[in-house]
Amino acid sequence: MSTASFDYKCYLQMRRSIAAGAAMAPKDDIVDWLFIELRNKHRFGFRYKIIEPSKANYDEKFIVYISIFLKNRLSENIIIGQSYNVWRGEEPIGEILIEERLIDNDSIST
Repeated sequence: MSTASFDYKCYLQMRRSIAAGAAMAPKDDIVDWLFIELRNKHRFGFRYKIIEPSKANYDEKFIVYISIFLKNRLSENIIIGQSYNVWRGEEPIGEILIEERLIDNDSIST
């Protein structure tokens, strides 16, 4: 996996995707990017990293760091404390709460 920095600390709560296997936990999913739906109903890709993989369960909130694609263009549309719908392709799978902006995000990498 290539090194990438992250922009936000968030709480992600998602349902098991139709594409995920029945025995799969969030940490076992090989897909590490989803789509966030902003207020204008447009969806943008984001990459995520689960902070405590062993504690991440479907239908429960868990902490992730995210990096939003096109972040320079979208930063004014991301509101701290706001929740947004999360999609996996065309499937709505949950919600993400933007907790805080990571100031020194160069030190947070995969």
